[in-house]
Amino acid sequence: MLDFEQAVELVTPELIGEKVPCGPDPEPVIERVLEARDAGVDHLYFHQIGDDQDGFVTFWEKEIRDAL
Repeated sequence: MLDFEQAVELVTPELIGEKVPCGPDPEPVIERVLEARDAGVDHLYFHQIGDDQDGFVTFWEKEIRDAL
C-alpha cells in the first residue's frame, strides 16, 4: 500500500485545477456552484487549504456570496 506522500507525488496543481476551481478568480467557483445547484445539489462545502483563513473569508464575502 502506498503512503500518502507517495500517492500525492502523482498529483500536480494542473491536475487539481482541471477538476476543482482554485485561485483568486471567483468566476470558475461561481460557475461550478451554479452547475451543481442546477444539477440538484443542495449542500456544498467551501474549504480553504492553507494559512490565510481570514483572506478566504474576505474572498467569500466580497466575491462569492452575493453572486450566489
